[in-house]
Amino acid sequence: MEGWLGAYTSYADAIAHGVTAIGMSAEFLNSTGDPTQHPPTPPVNTTGWDGNLILAVPEPGTLALAALSVAGIWMFRRNQHMKD
Repeated sequence: MEGWLGAYTSYADAIAHGVTAIGMSAEFLNSTGDPTQHPPTPPVNTTGWDGNLILAVPEPGTLALAALSVAGIWMFRRNQHMKD
């Protein structure tokens, strides 16, 4: 992943124009444990990880389920309010 400040079209362009607020993450490879065992053993080390936080992005289905849940609660509350 590469990042920079400014309206430059690429990382190389930002470097060429002397931008100091730039960054690039290193490649992260972490092999799994012994894949011949069932289940495979977990990774034994995390070398290569620079400590950056890796955030998960929810699946679209998860967002749809959450939206349907909120809509269902809203409808339930609306029906209860109309009965009173």
